[in-house]
Amino acid sequence: MRCRRSVSRCSRTSRWRARRPPCDSRCCACSPAPRAPAAWRALEALRRFGAEIGLAFQIQDDILDVEGDPALLGKATGADAAHAKPNYPSTAGLPAARRRAEELRDAAVAALAPLEARGALLAQLAHFVVSRSS
Repeated sequence: MRCRRSVSRCSRTSRWRARRPPCDSRCCACSPAPRAPAAWRALEALRRFGAEIGLAFQIQDDILDVEGDPALLGKATGADAAHAKPNYPSTAGLPAARRRAEELRDAAVAALAPLEARGALLAQLAHFVVSRSS
């Protein structure tokens, strides 16, 4: 993905865009990146990792809202059900939600392959995200 904005434009507008969605700040992050193909492969790997692990985190958070321990979580559980908010476990069931979170974790770890050893810590993070209980 090539950034369509210049670094200077991102710098000028960074203050008022601080409250904007992350997609606006993504250009600022990628603008100074090296233009070498290897750097772009690494950037794409990180983008894919982020997308996969972000959804896995949300599904795990929904699972914990259904069956988590409020003392460990530090917040009440069952909030989604109390407000009739649909989430992955309520629409697909807990076993399917667990399987999907694991699939997403595996896809996130696989996305790190171009990074080789440099992606090891992120792979550990991915495993923690799906196995967390708080």
